Amino acid sequence: MAEPNHLNQLLKPHHDVLDDELANRKVHGMRRFLDYVYKTAEVLAATCMFTILCLMIYSSLGRELNLPTTGVDDLTAWFSAAAVFLAIAATFKNGEMVRVGLWIEKLNPAKRHAIEIFTLSTATIACGYMLYAICSYVYQSYITNEPTQGLLVIPIWIPQMTAVTGVFLFFIAIVDELIWVLRGNRPTYVVQAEERLARGEFGEGA
Repeated sequence: MAEPNHLNQLLKPHHDVLDDELANRKVHGMRRFLDYVYKTAEVLAATCMFTILCLMIYSSLGRELNLPTTGVDDLTAWFSAAAVFLAIAATFKNGEMVRVGLWIEKLNPAKRHAIEIFTLSTATIACGYMLYAICSYVYQSYITNEPTQGLLVIPIWIPQMTAVTGVFLFFIAIVDELIWVLRGNRPTYVVQAEERLARGEFGEGA
């Protein structure tokens, strides 16, 4: 009976290594999926900006050439809102949001890490409430079939869904970052900002 026990003890480290590898693959797979989602939303936001450019050019030419321009202003407003909301998550993860770090930068790494956890936890609660509020608002628009107020009359919940999507992705990004920092890592937005500074890029988030 001693031999099987001895064999199990020999195989146990190998099983532990395999379990760790499987866990790491799952984590890396989720990481790649979330990064892909953030990037896709960012690309959609850029597409909205390009669409706004095309609409403005068409509107200018349309007035000169007597082309129909009805609803161009409405579309521009909807695409502008979509561009803002869809880009929030990627902007946050890339460290491109304006942050005031004059005080926190003077703290030692341990205290700064604790403050980052506190601020991310607070942001999670605030963004969670914002997501609940905007979902409730859009749902009310849906059940009442509220129309838009411009020249293009459609159910208003349709353009509002870009706001819901953007806030939802922002909430996921904050929770994602909170879990990352709780595991002992430095915030992604800090690392990204420092890398841009090292390259000589001085953006808003830096």
